[in-house]
Amino acid sequence: MKTVLFSDNSLWGCFNYRGYVIRKFVDAGYRVVVAAPNDCADGFVIPESVIYEPVRISRKGTNPFKDIFYLARLLRLYRKYKPATIFHYTIKPNIYGTLMAALLGIPSVAIVTGLGYVFNNNNITARIAKMLYTFALRFSTRTIFLNEDNMALMLRMGAVKSHRAILFEGGEGVDVSSFAVEPVAEEQPRTFLMAARVLYDKGYREFVEAAKANPQARFVLVGAIDVNPSAVPEDVVRGERAIEYLGFMSHDQLIEQMKKASCIVLPSYHEGMSIVLTEAVSLGRPIICSDIPGCRETVDEGVNGYKVPAKDAEALSQACRRFAELTGEQIVTMAQASREKAERQFDVRKVWDTYKNIIDTISQ
Repeated sequence: MKTVLFSDNSLWGCFNYRGYVIRKFVDAGYRVVVAAPNDCADGFVIPESVIYEPVRISRKGTNPFKDIFYLARLLRLYRKYKPATIFHYTIKPNIYGTLMAALLGIPSVAIVTGLGYVFNNNNITARIAKMLYTFALRFSTRTIFLNEDNMALMLRMGAVKSHRAILFEGGEGVDVSSFAVEPVAEEQPRTFLMAARVLYDKGYREFVEAAKANPQARFVLVGAIDVNPSAVPEDVVRGERAIEYLGFMSHDQLIEQMKKASCIVLPSYHEGMSIVLTEAVSLGRPIICSDIPGCRETVDEGVNGYKVPAKDAEALSQACRRFAELTGEQIVTMAQASREKAERQFDVRKVWDTYKNIIDTISQ
């Protein structure tokens, strides 16, 4: 029996965002191993069909010397299971996991879920991490990107060769058929929901300003307080009266909140491909988001939502006001357009076909 290993910086994220692909590998007869920190809420049950190996990883740290124990742990796991292919997600697994796989001669695939904080800052630690990242990707058997801009940047930097780069045009995909479409509530007040880690880089400040400019509407924030250098202090979030902060939620709880919302908002500064937005369109919800790679792909301007410049609180406020003034019938039309776009563009079945083709090619 061949083994595939998923190396991630979050157990919750691995099962929520890659669960369909994991199940498909199990169904195809593979032994599946997941290596990630256990950040799941109490009560989460790991499927019996999957082998879970806990690892420790410092998502906050940018000093590579502090990650030596994580690197050693991956090396032991890769030697233990001798997988046919390893799939790495997010920056640190992509760096250390890719290098360990190359050292052992194991084919590996780096999935660049976004270039994030490291590639949007120029301090010394960010420059070191950027150098390590671009160096490590040269040893990846294949590198998958979730948007064209990230792929073009890494090609220009020489981190990957064009024949090893793959673009997931619809991101990591969504099991669209698993999302039941529920009608958008047509009554006032309109509810704008932002679901994201509570970071300034996710557009927290702009979301608050939009809430203050539109007091007739509800602005709801769902997400975990983070340790990222761009994190918003917890006392600031909980003390902000213009928005309703509901804290971190399980995936199922988040979906229920999204169903209650009139519109999903994400004024992020950088994304790989926003899973929140792809799930939102699958639910048939209109979108307001930053006009950046990883967000703009989910919106057809004026058809299922609006795009605004990143870091522009006034533009976001105006877009929210414009949406709030739509009739119920106009909002229903937008919602239908979102669902149709999801079915056309973001179905995870297309992603699985690519995974299967990759592993059949590189693990022979």
